[in-house]
Amino acid sequence: MAHHPLLQKLADGCNIQVPMEVVNLIDDGKNPDEFTRDVLNSCIAKNQITKGKTDAFKSLRKHLLEELEEAFPEDVEAYRQIRATSAAESKRLAQSQSVLPNGDSKVKAEH
Repeated sequence: MAHHPLLQKLADGCNIQVPMEVVNLIDDGKNPDEFTRDVLNSCIAKNQITKGKTDAFKSLRKHLLEELEEAFPEDVEAYRQIRATSAAESKRLAQSQSVLPNGDSKVKAEH
């Protein structure tokens, strides 16, 4: 079977990576969408595990702060003030840097 030169040229310029799992599914007469579904389900499962860990750490942190507050009320109060000041500063910085939807920062033209 002779290759059409134009098609061969287009194919050479087309660098698409197809996972072997997809090729194998097609060879087995199955729908390649199964691969996408499996990948998405795997990502969702991993995200749920990560969220569970994050929630557990948040809960632990809250519990530790409550315990520390009973033992060292002044220190915990100072810590909370530092955290609040830091959060407010971060928010102020984020608002002062006006960012366009495409991620670029707005630059004010100087006249």
